[in-house]
Amino acid sequence: ENELSKDEQDNRTNKSRIRRLQSIRKKLKKFETDFEQENGYKASLENKMSSSFALPLMVELNALLQAEENKDNPKPTESMDSDNFRNTGFQPTAWKSPTANSSTTNNSYVFTTEDIFNTIFGSRKEKSLSRISEMMADIKRTLNEKRLIAQRPESLDEMNGEQILDEKLALQKALLRFEALCGRPSSKAERDIVRPVYDRYRLVKRYASKLNQKQTPKLDQNTDLQPILEHVQMNFTSPTHHQKTIDALTTAIESLKSSTDAVDASTVATTTTCDTTNNSTSTKEKNYHIMSQYELIAHVNEYRQQKRNLRSVLRTFENDFYKKTGRHVEKEDRSNMSSVYASYKTIKGKIKLIEALISKKMPKQ
Repeated sequence: ENELSKDEQDNRTNKSRIRRLQSIRKKLKKFETDFEQENGYKASLENKMSSSFALPLMVELNALLQAEENKDNPKPTESMDSDNFRNTGFQPTAWKSPTANSSTTNNSYVFTTEDIFNTIFGSRKEKSLSRISEMMADIKRTLNEKRLIAQRPESLDEMNGEQILDEKLALQKALLRFEALCGRPSSKAERDIVRPVYDRYRLVKRYASKLNQKQTPKLDQNTDLQPILEHVQMNFTSPTHHQKTIDALTTAIESLKSSTDAVDASTVATTTTCDTTNNSTSTKEKNYHIMSQYELIAHVNEYRQQKRNLRSVLRTFENDFYKKTGRHVEKEDRSNMSSVYASYKTIKGKIKLIEALISKKMPKQ
């Protein structure tokens, strides 16, 4: 009877252990699904060990699996919990062994995620470094294969503009995939392993940046505004490249019409008219310093209207760009609208200049 009762007790223990294992695995599966939906990538082992919800489940799951493995080979001198944490040199408070010494019971120990991770899964550094080395070797091999297929030279000096952009895209995709699987390198050893690929990516980015700068038209240096000097009468003349600005602005607006159907035709027409009027009147080389306060106010109101029109065109361009690409306009994306941005900046400078002159002409209270 005692043997039967012992067998029944073992069966009940096994059944309860199996039910608990199934319950833990369901909870961990739900955690992984929620984590992937929230962050866009699968939860790594480190993510699980750093979670206050998944950490106790991982530890309990390991303890149950250890008990399942050791039930046929029990260790009479040591309990399961003390065996799990034998190599770390401490007895955690949450899993104290019933056979532990009284001195251990009186002390309160703090165990970290690193200790539990290394106890259950072995040395993290060795596994992490080996995995990163394998990933880097795989990335280099994949990049070389893509380079051979596309017939791109390895030296960046021998590449043309299109090949540099293709190389940058290939490196970017490879590093994004690496960081999604292994995370950003944190330790010095990890950074030493990944440094060659990251250094090449930075070099390719510099080449691509120089390429964009060459394609971007340079603005005339005469657009710089003169400083206002106290007690000195100065001639504030307008820039000398107005005809170039008009032509470039007209071309940019026409390309904006063809690329974005949502641009309002009336807004573009108003902008072109205002810019043409602005440039034709500014060729007279007005001297803002000798104008009266009322004339300055009239000019600043005119420039404010032109600024509103240009800002409307630029906002439409940026909104359409965001709808098409899913990102905001960056500096290298403004090449087609560079003249519009330059005119907007020039008008802002004129407004600031005239407002300063108006404030100087205001009667002192």
